[in-house]
Amino acid sequence: MSVLVDDSGLSVEVDRTGGALVISAHGDVDAMTADQLQSVLDRMSEAFEDADQAAPVIDLSGVGFLGSAGLSVLHAAATTVTPRRLRVVASGAAKRVIQVTGLDRMVSVYDDLPSAGVAAR
Repeated sequence: MSVLVDDSGLSVEVDRTGGALVISAHGDVDAMTADQLQSVLDRMSEAFEDADQAAPVIDLSGVGFLGSAGLSVLHAAATTVTPRRLRVVASGAAKRVIQVTGLDRMVSVYDDLPSAGVAAR
């Protein structure tokens, strides 16, 4: 497990739970912080491209604001795991933005980690 914390107010944690790669973000994902999330996803690129593994999970349940820059990061990650569907855990405003923009047609959106197929930690 590794944790990346920045003064920007966004923290990103990477963990393998029950065989699933889970990237958890806490804070706001906006124009100032989206590159931090992108950087972590870039470091995980081999896991994203491994078609023999289940699609990774991006856990946004700790995200209070998801801006257009964050949506772009999710879109890019979703295209990387094709033909599998990226699993995203989101609630509140983040989930609403994903649905309103139609990104939920590219990713599978879940309310929590267990419903995304990730065993409890």
